[in-house]
Amino acid sequence: SFIQDARNLAGAMRDMDSAKPFFINTHFMMTHGAFFPIKKPYFSKGKEQNAPWMPDFYDDAIRDFDTTVKIIYERLQQLGKLDNTIIIITSDHGSQWSKLKRVPLLIRFPEGAHSGAYEKNAQRLDIAPTVLAYLGLPKAPWMEGDSLLQADIPANRSIFAYGILKKVGVSQNQHGHMGHTADFDNHSITLIQCNNAFTIDSPDLVKIRTLTSAKTLAQYVKVAPVRDSQACEEREKWGVDKAATEILKKLNKSLP
Repeated sequence: SFIQDARNLAGAMRDMDSAKPFFINTHFMMTHGAFFPIKKPYFSKGKEQNAPWMPDFYDDAIRDFDTTVKIIYERLQQLGKLDNTIIIITSDHGSQWSKLKRVPLLIRFPEGAHSGAYEKNAQRLDIAPTVLAYLGLPKAPWMEGDSLLQADIPANRSIFAYGILKKVGVSQNQHGHMGHTADFDNHSITLIQCNNAFTIDSPDLVKIRTLTSAKTLAQYVKVAPVRDSQACEEREKWGVDKAATEILKKLNKSLP
């Protein structure tokens, strides 16, 4: 909402203006559909949003977010703090809550260090190890991600995502809110490896784990391509049986 985003921006500006070191983790909602309260219409000027996720309104919401980032960036410049600050831009899920759509991940290190595009698959779990590596600090033993500053991350490493499939007695309101986790009954686990996504959709992942071996688990796996993904060498790519084995290991590690 306008009010929440304005409050978050004001809080960030206040913390940046402080003489003390700051850590700011703020969540702006202007791009969080399915309906968008546009501040400065451009693509959607003169139009009315009468359906969810209308592209012109979504694009204007992204413009509003870009303007917010510009305000923060320029304020850091004015304060002389830009090159003493790490800026990270990302999202908590893909567009329309998709597991297969990429989320943005942009990191600006002081003085533009390590600039350029990262070509391999990355995940949000990599953010903390990357920041620690830049600061010259070791990764905590419990962290599962990798520093994106290291050159030896395998192109075919496995990345996992959990998802929620089915709403139960919950309808989206005007702003697209989908209710709490307790309102859902179907869940999924997705293994992304190279340019393939291996997904298991199940009402009960705990039950499917306890009743299924890796070999029979393969029959539940659906395979889909990941758009714009870095392709591995053919010898590095996994088949469904290998993916099912890795998914079962993950379920045994993460579920009660």
